[in-house]
Amino acid sequence: MRKLYFLLLLAAAQITTSAKEVIYLKNGSIIKGDIVEIIPNKTLTVETADGSSFVCNYDDIDKITREKTENNEVKATPEPKQGNKLSPLKRGYSGDVSSGFFAGEVWGADILTTHGFRFNPNLFIGLGTGVRFSDYAYTVSIPVFVDFRYDVLKYKISPFIAVKSGVSIDLEHTIATGFYGAGDVGCRFGRFYVSTGFETARAGDECSSRNYYWDSSNKEIRSWTGTYDYGFQAFSFALRLGFVF
Repeated sequence: MRKLYFLLLLAAAQITTSAKEVIYLKNGSIIKGDIVEIIPNKTLTVETADGSSFVCNYDDIDKITREKTENNEVKATPEPKQGNKLSPLKRGYSGDVSSGFFAGEVWGADILTTHGFRFNPNLFIGLGTGVRFSDYAYTVSIPVFVDFRYDVLKYKISPFIAVKSGVSIDLEHTIATGFYGAGDVGCRFGRFYVSTGFETARAGDECSSRNYYWDSSNKEIRSWTGTYDYGFQAFSFALRLGFVF
């Protein structure tokens, strides 16, 4: 009788214990159930014991294991709070458009756009260009640069750093064409962001000077006016607002 009792307990345990796939997401969520559909390199669908279905993007999955669950108890961990939702930025083509104001040795404003490849929600590398308006000699220049950006977190809200390096082409003064660079730190809110930092771009203008000399033959002071090009590397602090798409 005792032996029969233990056999019944063992049979009940086998009925109520089963192995399920356990999907661990990068945001900390855990989903347990049966994988019912797989779209290679895109999504997989998990059906839990209560009949609910969850569609998971491949990029959001950290790992998949097969574990035993008691009494078919399968639960999905609730999604993180609003402020910690996953980043909307995905692997593939990505672009950026922003407007900034800079002040320092040179004052002005610019409109920039960058297009490139996002390797994951954190890392982006692209090429950019735009238009810069400067108060120094009232010049207009076109920067062409490589843009490196790193988002620290994989969530909807994340701090980031950005570095730009290239050349600024002045449309009026050849002497003002030269190195362009910028470094920013900021925070992204979904696809919008604000940042601050510094930038450097070559500036220049055509200057004139009046020179005096003694005319010994006429015994009088004479003067003449000369012109020369004056160029320098200008540093400024910058404030920028932008949108990532």
